[in-house]
Amino acid sequence: MITIKIFLASSITEFSSQRMELEAFINSLNKVYVRKGIFFELVVCEDLSNAMQQERSQEAYNQEIRESQYFYVIFGRKAGRFTVEEFDVALSSFKEKGEPKLYTYFMVLPDGEQPDQSVLDFMRRLENELQHYHNKYTHIDSIKLNLLMELVRDPRVGGKLTLENGEAQLDGTAMMSMDNIPLYSKNEAVQKLLKEQKELEQEFVDLAGLGDSDAVQRLRLRNSARRNEIASQLHAMEMDVLGLCSRMEENRQSGKKLNWREAKALELADAGDYEAAKALLRDEQWQREVSRAEETIDSAKEIIREYISGKKALIQMIRSSGVTKDTEQEIIDIYEDVCGLALRHLVETDVMYDYAHFLYNQNKHIRAIEIMESLCRLMTQDELPIHQQAKYMTMMGNLYIATSRYKEAEVEYLKAKEIRAKLAEENPAAYHPALAVSCNNLGNLYSDTSRYKEAEMEQKRAKEIREKLAEENPAAYLPVLAASCNNLGNLYIYTSRYKEAEMEYLRAKKIYEELSTRNPAAYLPYLATSCSSLGVLYGDISRYKEAEMEQLRAMKIREKLAKENPSAYLPDLAKSCNNLGNLYSETSRYKEAETEYLRAKEIRGKLAEENPAAYLPDLAKSCNNLGILYKDTSRYKEAETEYLRAKDIYFQCAEKAPAAYLQYCIIVCENLSILYEKAGRPDDAKKELALAEECKARLEKLTGSKG
Repeated sequence: MITIKIFLASSITEFSSQRMELEAFINSLNKVYVRKGIFFELVVCEDLSNAMQQERSQEAYNQEIRESQYFYVIFGRKAGRFTVEEFDVALSSFKEKGEPKLYTYFMVLPDGEQPDQSVLDFMRRLENELQHYHNKYTHIDSIKLNLLMELVRDPRVGGKLTLENGEAQLDGTAMMSMDNIPLYSKNEAVQKLLKEQKELEQEFVDLAGLGDSDAVQRLRLRNSARRNEIASQLHAMEMDVLGLCSRMEENRQSGKKLNWREAKALELADAGDYEAAKALLRDEQWQREVSRAEETIDSAKEIIREYISGKKALIQMIRSSGVTKDTEQEIIDIYEDVCGLALRHLVETDVMYDYAHFLYNQNKHIRAIEIMESLCRLMTQDELPIHQQAKYMTMMGNLYIATSRYKEAEVEYLKAKEIRAKLAEENPAAYHPALAVSCNNLGNLYSDTSRYKEAEMEQKRAKEIREKLAEENPAAYLPVLAASCNNLGNLYIYTSRYKEAEMEYLRAKKIYEELSTRNPAAYLPYLATSCSSLGVLYGDISRYKEAEMEQLRAMKIREKLAKENPSAYLPDLAKSCNNLGNLYSETSRYKEAETEYLRAKEIRGKLAEENPAAYLPDLAKSCNNLGILYKDTSRYKEAETEYLRAKDIYFQCAEKAPAAYLQYCIIVCENLSILYEKAGRPDDAKKELALAEECKARLEKLTGSKG
């Protein structure tokens, strides 16, 4: 059993009720962590102060503080001599051995009431002499939240912290309400959504008593759709608020210097005044000061570091109010500014990873690759911890996959897996989750490039690790277990093992249905993927009614998601349109098929204009599908136009990634050959067939296999 000691220093009489609340909170933490072999011991200054005053057994008392991992001190109306002395002992220990971590809180007094001079003097000492960031708070819940976030960040403790419907949850267990946290309770965007959610829930209850007429059913459906939209928006915003809380706590660590603007902005945000905080961090005068500082850079790196830190806080504040097209662009502009500074002056360079990750999530892959490649060029292996090297390699691999650079992706994934396998041998609990990610990434890569034996080996390894993790901590690892099931289902589809594929898909779908019931915003996208995968499977084995039902369900979810965040979800919506088009085409419902194919093509055409490397292959797939449809309905001219567009794209892609795209070149050439035979153009048919044979020979050379 690992014991984590938390020392609380405060006035004996002034904070007795807060002490009791923290004791109860620690007890609730122990209910979660004791079964994991971790126990939290709260040492309260009141338990020792009387003995100290009577006996002055200073060394014994100091030892209690030195043995603590966390030291919290709370000041109210006065800063008592013993409380300040306790702080000094903790500070001395921290300087000597890095523990305990120190957190200083000052209670906001009622209007008109001023703290004693002793409090003001101690504040001044913290700011000027020690450069130690102090926190102001209005409710003890602020300290609880800080403690919760710090413990989750502690590698000895860990855990998954989420924010759902106004509750901070640890590994799926509700720990505390956010109602007394101004950062949450005064976030106007969040509160507006909560209010609408409550109104919709009441409306749903009222509708239950109105019978089952068609009009009432429509109202219920509209109500349900809007509640799902609200839940999705609320989840994204709540997680960004949690991210902002985490960012603020990181900046308050002892010894970290903040620019006065960021320090004041954090204070404003803590009080719930987002707009004032953002205005302060947007200050153009600050940008001009940094530009001047660049001219005397040797003495100005600290100014630039503070600026980058402040802008990262601004990004998190913007995200906490919801990402829209406008705010997405503002976030990109801020990142471009600070990444340029980081790159030029080698200050806070990890912000470049943050930017690449944001761009990846927004499907802006080309710029993300440029940023990551610049970052990787800066760093030699000796300069980075190896777990961070693996993180960078994984991101590079993800981006290469997104742009069909499979060989480069494999190199990055293999390097990351090797690092994580070694780390997992030394510390399985800490690094098995990351190792499973690497196995999963390689499995998907091998599936996409038709290396099915290797793919199955990697996917099964990932699933095996995640099965064990999910047994120990289902709240944290059931989602990734479902992802492994879905990926194995895809693999079995590719190799015509339909019963096994159905079993994996159904398991994934069941997990995602349960998760999305509790948290629709987080898990509806994954549920849509499972439904879509099942729809493809059922279509392949001629279970068409079930196939249509699953595909329509996937499309309905994705339409809602794409309205809220088009950059992230339009590609998935295009997939649903394409899948439905395939299904309707197979069942001779050609008009419906054409409608869906055209819709998919339109979406992919727009995406390909912005990001050709990522979306031209998908556009080619839509063109090829339309070509087949038009050929089957004797619309030969239209079929030829679509096939030729697909052929042009696939041959362009094959120049950069022949192993991945030659197979598609073969398919489209063969399709053109069949079309020309039907249209009475035998010479053109022979040319396309000969080109297809050339591509087969090239592919055989590359892969060492025929067909």
